[in-house]
Amino acid sequence: MQLLPEDQPIVAARVSAEEIKIELASALYSRGRLTLGQAAQLASVSHWQMQQALAVRGIIASYDEAELEADRRQLNRLA
Repeated sequence: MQLLPEDQPIVAARVSAEEIKIELASALYSRGRLTLGQAAQLASVSHWQMQQALAVRGIIASYDEAELEADRRQLNRLA
């Protein structure tokens, strides 16, 4: 038996591919499996957009010393 398009779970949930990527990235970030940068990359959004997506879902974005140092190095390269 072949499922009709409207019976497909993604179609039934009315979720776009972009939303699925953000949901997956948010879930993996919240479990500590991805950094914020990795989550943003997976979701194909900016760091700022990923932070907003996490906030909407009630997920607190952590920012540790290693991430601060990585940001400093990146800023120095850009300067």
